[in-house]
Amino acid sequence: MTGPARANSDPRIGVIAAKRRVTLCLRLRWAVTGDEHGTPVLACHFDTGVLNAEATVDGWYARTADVRPRRPLNRARSPSLMEAGAPPDTGRGQTTHMKLPAEALAATALLEVVRISDLPTKRGTPYPGSAGAHWIGSEAVSALALIESLPGSEQHRCGFLPGWSVRAYADTLDLVLFEAAFCFSCYEVRMQGTAVPPALATQFFDAGAPQAHALLERFREAAP
Repeated sequence: MTGPARANSDPRIGVIAAKRRVTLCLRLRWAVTGDEHGTPVLACHFDTGVLNAEATVDGWYARTADVRPRRPLNRARSPSLMEAGAPPDTGRGQTTHMKLPAEALAATALLEVVRISDLPTKRGTPYPGSAGAHWIGSEAVSALALIESLPGSEQHRCGFLPGWSVRAYADTLDLVLFEAAFCFSCYEVRMQGTAVPPALATQFFDAGAPQAHALLERFREAAP
């Protein structure tokens, strides 16, 4: 169908689809009814192939498969990662790998894994979701080293839909040093927190790399 009706409707549909973040999977088809009025109609549906592909990389709306039960938070005093013997810096300072804020990294004693359910309504507020596993000691050191080993990349496509985040806490557990939210479909990480410099707030990683697959598997195992 052509004409003013479609010309006026298409831009509005595009705006709504972008706002609802369904541009990639929304499919539209203009037609005319077979009755005497010849009324123009718009048929739409969601591409299940695209939705299934998004589910495999755990966007916030993805289905969660079999997961292990949540582990309790151990509030006992634990050493900082530097005290625990963090491995030497191999990724920080290199533009080809993920960078974490060094000052916050040195003070981190615990990592909390969050299964994100939506985007924050206000900039700088924590990502909504359910807390899963809590990593301390060597487990936290290993996870941070894995994050720093993520190879850099360019933005894969538009639409930041993170499925997971990690929150780093100091040993007092009363302050989030930084939170990093991961979108495995657009290859983007967004970090926030008082210790995060602007240069590290938005980064891109290769979600197809073995390190990224290993990190996603850890997130899934840590799901609440």
